[in-house]
Amino acid sequence: LNATHSHSIYLHDSAVMTHCVVTNCSINEDKTYTGCNSFVELAGSSTMRNCLFVNNRFNSHFGNAVNGLVTVEGNATVENCTFANNEVPPVKGGAIAFNTSGASAAACNLVFTNNVVFGTDTVGDVYDAQNLSAPWSRVTFSCSSQLTQGDGNSDRDPWLRPTYRAKALTPRFGSPCLNSAKPLDWMSGGTDLNGNPRVYGGKPDMGCFESQSGGILLLVK
Repeated sequence: LNATHSHSIYLHDSAVMTHCVVTNCSINEDKTYTGCNSFVELAGSSTMRNCLFVNNRFNSHFGNAVNGLVTVEGNATVENCTFANNEVPPVKGGAIAFNTSGASAAACNLVFTNNVVFGTDTVGDVYDAQNLSAPWSRVTFSCSSQLTQGDGNSDRDPWLRPTYRAKALTPRFGSPCLNSAKPLDWMSGGTDLNGNPRVYGGKPDMGCFESQSGGILLLVK
């Protein structure tokens, strides 16, 4: 994909992007822009939920812009999405990046694993242009090693199932993502990315997948 504009997908007003998978894409941003460079940009009061970004490479290095697989500004929100094994831009970049104009932008119930800054081993999960030293300030009830603080956040390994199938990246028994998400109105009767009930076991899980298993308890004497 070659984004000759500042983003390949642009959501604005009250648009909703849901139940989407972006995988194995090499995204080359070749437009110098001072706002946001991204694959998906959310603006206005738009929402993205139940989406998966896995095994993507986003190449953008414009220092005057915020760079991310997903950039968020305005009053936009990101809910119950998973970002796994992505390479993100080395300058002002992250799997999800908040622009300075996004005073009310927020995200919750996200899962991040193995997202790195291009060419390094540096974690590249969250970038917030307004709160450089506090990426947890607008991300809540989410799992990332960067989220050492914040309401409902966990900096533990999300412990997703090891798999080559993108739509099987569900949390395993013992994962901090299980039954730890913030309940949202749309979840009543809603589904996860696989079409399963969004709430299983009493409370929702973080990320785009809801585990449908209660796990196995082994007692050894």
